[in-house]
Amino acid sequence: MNIGIITTQDSINFGAQLQCFALQETLKQLGHNPEIIKYKYVRKAPVYRCLDIKGNGVSGALKLLISRLRFNNRIANKFAKFRNKYLNLSKECDAANIAAVANNYDAIITGSDQVWVWHFHNTEPFFIDWKPEFKGRKISYAVCSAKNYYEQKNKETLKRKISAFNSISVRDNETYEFVEELTAIKPQVVADPTILYHFNNIDTSKYDNDDYILLYILGSEVKGGHDKILEQIYKAYGKHKIYAVFGSIINQEVCAIADKCIFDADPIEWLSLIKNAKFVYTDSFHSTIFSIKYERPFLTYFVEEDRAGRLLDMTERYNLSKNIVSSVDDALAKGSIIDKTDFELIKKAFDNHKSVSIEFLKEALA
Repeated sequence: MNIGIITTQDSINFGAQLQCFALQETLKQLGHNPEIIKYKYVRKAPVYRCLDIKGNGVSGALKLLISRLRFNNRIANKFAKFRNKYLNLSKECDAANIAAVANNYDAIITGSDQVWVWHFHNTEPFFIDWKPEFKGRKISYAVCSAKNYYEQKNKETLKRKISAFNSISVRDNETYEFVEELTAIKPQVVADPTILYHFNNIDTSKYDNDDYILLYILGSEVKGGHDKILEQIYKAYGKHKIYAVFGSIINQEVCAIADKCIFDADPIEWLSLIKNAKFVYTDSFHSTIFSIKYERPFLTYFVEEDRAGRLLDMTERYNLSKNIVSSVDDALAKGSIIDKTDFELIKKAFDNHKSVSIEFLKEALA
């Protein structure tokens, strides 16, 4: 079957790129012919959002602006090379001509990742909603809304769009509640595509010989402070150098505590950084998944509501209550850093969810 995949394929985001690749490869393994729809959506985050002027101050934001200007083209080019090498891309399209590209497919899958988050509610292609109407199968796979939120003015339109899908699956309970509240449909909760695919064919050797603790932090500082967490990591794992890696968002607080800041990694280099770290400290969904896949000691925390939902869902679904925390006190009380992670137990939960998710795809595409 010829299948189009529509997701945030052109973002400077490590997890977004890798989940896209993973879904493509999984569909190939199921005997299909997938293609990533090279959809160019208009919404782009303004530069000041990536600089966090409120948190970093004017001087800190200026330092970050200089770093961003220095590395922006380099990281953009590296991500473009990754897409061209690893993704089977359609010709480029936008909202005006996506219907013509869609004529090549028997089915279209939207997802995974945050394609149903509130600021995309009027982005029709992420809901496979355009004119003339797509006549093939409409499927959502592991879509995420970040939280159960929508503007009342969009309620009926969203209900119509989502109800038109032939098969609906979501990535977490927050999105389950979002879909159920709007449509009364009970979607299946499936695994992120990065859990479905092995990634064994990817060369992650770049940082094999380095000795470091990895920080990949997208949002606000943990309650209680990064310094308290790092103090505990040093006690348990030794005082290694700190590497901090950044995508489109740079955090001056994290830069300030790192021995090495990496502003221009591509998705493969990002995987290498995780695989070879002595310890991974993060607030990221996908870096949590890859820490588990590579069996690296890790601690994940959440502060923002938008990030909390999917991390709390992982906590319950994959036996991660000790590894995902809300504060320094929470980490200390649980022994999150000192105690060893039971990767065998977690991976068993991964495998069980993977089986259910593959069955969803098989049935949806039957």
